[in-house]
Amino acid sequence: MPMQKTIDIGTLISLVQRLLMKNTTVDIQQEIIPSLVILNEGILHMRNTSPTSIDEDHQFLYAYVLYKLLVTDDYVRQIHTLTHQLYVRLQKSPLTAENLYTPETGYTLALLAEDNLLPMNMPIHWKDWDDAIARKALHFPMEESLFSQKQLVLLQTIQYFTKRSAANKLHPYLAQVVEHSLPFFVSQYIGMSASTTFTPVLHLEQVRFGLNGGLAGMLLVLLKTYEIYPLPALQTVIQQGISYILSFRQDIDFSEGNYSAFPDTTNGKYAGSQFSRSLNWQSGDLVQALVFYRAATVFQDQELEKLANLIGLNTLLRTTEETTAITDVTLEKGSAGLSLLYHVLNLTTQNSIYQSGCQLWMDHTLQTLNNQKSIPQNTNLRKGLPGIGIALGSIAYGKENTWLDWLLK
Repeated sequence: MPMQKTIDIGTLISLVQRLLMKNTTVDIQQEIIPSLVILNEGILHMRNTSPTSIDEDHQFLYAYVLYKLLVTDDYVRQIHTLTHQLYVRLQKSPLTAENLYTPETGYTLALLAEDNLLPMNMPIHWKDWDDAIARKALHFPMEESLFSQKQLVLLQTIQYFTKRSAANKLHPYLAQVVEHSLPFFVSQYIGMSASTTFTPVLHLEQVRFGLNGGLAGMLLVLLKTYEIYPLPALQTVIQQGISYILSFRQDIDFSEGNYSAFPDTTNGKYAGSQFSRSLNWQSGDLVQALVFYRAATVFQDQELEKLANLIGLNTLLRTTEETTAITDVTLEKGSAGLSLLYHVLNLTTQNSIYQSGCQLWMDHTLQTLNNQKSIPQNTNLRKGLPGIGIALGSIAYGKENTWLDWLLK
């Protein structure tokens, strides 16, 4: 079923509605909450039986999501237990403590502080956190082999200091880290004919387009940052990034096996770009549609919004493993992440048709969990139980929330 350049949006919506004929007025919380409780029990069991396998940054966030959804003392106690364990480790040697000051834990602690969920007898020394997190970001090695790791550290740090900024006052480290990061970020625009605001500091051989070290993740964080820090150079870098993505667009034609409008990776040339059928949280057209929607809102760009509609709605026609490459239930590349991405699109656009996609892949996830098939036995966020739980919990919560911003990078 090809998507032609001249396709009418109304026709596309009609196709999607016929394909996804399903009652989406069901009680989503009632469907999801039993699975969340079981997932949490699995995480706690792993923590008790194999403490070295636990990723506590993600446990913090998962416990917070469950608290926001269920508002019970059980999850407050879980948060306090995790905070106490962190507090004890911070009292140890300076070297050990330095490694614990991560932007992810700091961001989650800031969320907990907003809801008064931190123990009163364990004060957070924010200056220590701010200094340690900024120091890591500003001194992280500038090497091509470490590009993805450095980008992740920079984006997490920008997110952390965006969160730490007051409503009427930017955190002083935010401007410093943003301005340090922009020359690094534009290194991804390889082969771009238009001049960039900054001289790239690296010469990359390949660029990824999605989240988790790719262009889309970078642009989503920078768009959020631009809303509180409207630096002209930041706007230029964002718009150049979107132009760069658009320069690799291909026509979609399912009959020819062309499922995606945008590639997963590129070497800077269209002929050297890798297109696939992948549609998930980390990569694929849905991620790019989200970038276009948010940029259209920030910059009041109606043409970009029309393109976002065309790209985003077309993905709803892809409902099988053959057309999405979905083979598991994880956040990173599975049905839980895809369901959450449709949920985010629904919140962003207020177009309830995206909730149909959310429902479809949420049902797939819950059915797999209930049948206990292909359930990952680890606590990694992207590939394990916390990511699945955070995805389902966020959908059940149903409202805009700041922990979703953290995941979108």
